[in-house]
Amino acid sequence: MTITERIQQLSPQIKRALQPEFIFILKQDTIQHFPIRQWSNKQIKQEILSRYQQVQTTTVDHHLICYGTNDEPVLIIPKVATFAELT
Repeated sequence: MTITERIQQLSPQIKRALQPEFIFILKQDTIQHFPIRQWSNKQIKQEILSRYQQVQTTTVDHHLICYGTNDEPVLIIPKVATFAELT
């Protein structure tokens, strides 16, 4: 299953919970989140780059999706739609 398919198959309740003041971490069997209410775009970008040696990105439902290898968690960042917005 692709990253996009995984995101699209999230339950409606989880999709409604994707708020811009959080980063969501999608693991194989759990979803976690932590607040980024007062983070700058630079801080968000640093967090992404600290998690992945080679980050790949896509956009699903206007949320930035960041991922690396298959075994790494996926980051869902509702605050921005593209990685380029973080520069």
